[in-house]
Amino acid sequence: MKYDIVSKRLLEIGKESILREIIGVQLDEAKLIELPQELLSLNRVDSPLLVEVKDKEDYIILLEWQSNWNADKVQDILGYRSRLKKKYHKPVKSVMVLFQPNNRAISHYKDEELSFHFTLIRMWKLLASHFAEKEIPELWPFLPLMEGGLSYVNKIEKKIYNSSINRSIRADLLTSLSIFTSMKDKLLASELLKKRRDIMIESPIYDLIKQEGLEEGREEGMIRGELNMLKQLYTEGLLDEQEYQKKMHPLENKLKSLLNHDLEK
Repeated sequence: MKYDIVSKRLLEIGKESILREIIGVQLDEAKLIELPQELLSLNRVDSPLLVEVKDKEDYIILLEWQSNWNADKVQDILGYRSRLKKKYHKPVKSVMVLFQPNNRAISHYKDEELSFHFTLIRMWKLLASHFAEKEIPELWPFLPLMEGGLSYVNKIEKKIYNSSINRSIRADLLTSLSIFTSMKDKLLASELLKKRRDIMIESPIYDLIKQEGLEEGREEGMIRGELNMLKQLYTEGLLDEQEYQKKMHPLENKLKSLLNHDLEK
């Protein structure tokens, strides 16, 4: 749910930009609307928005943010969609935004009584280079989830940090960038945290970083320090090739195991 919460915060910051650029919706204005009471009681963090387009009927977009593919979630979307139509009596467009690659992800559901199609946005298939060129900061935290996105993290965090954007918004954008980076590269996310922690701690979603285990002093950070020390000793000629490889391989394997375990959580 932590990634859903981050996504919803970014939607609050730049809903029109996200709908236009990532979801592919043409609109004049979008407004976050209330979930039906029965969904609020389930502590849902889905994002229904009322979309307004000039000379066309208003409609609702139901955004479901998903870290990993779960076929059962499609039936959940059906239920949420039905409740929204009942409450607002407007057309509803259902959208699932999926973060992690999965070849089994599909954009339809069919059973003995109904056939349901929705929009499925596969984030890993979007080109980060396309979005990095756009001067739309609220899109930048999503870059690590896109194809080639990790290569832009350092450039983007500098642009956000040095921008003239309101400080509280910058804190949210940097924190979101760090959290999404952690889905792909824990070490890179940890480096970003160390560099920009001064402003990230001002963000209400900073506590999610603690849940992600990116705080200094975690085991992966300690292993990273040992690896760097070994590389330095080898570069300075204080370790021969055989001893260097002997010490490096166990640490690299342990680090890989830790990161894979975290990504599977």
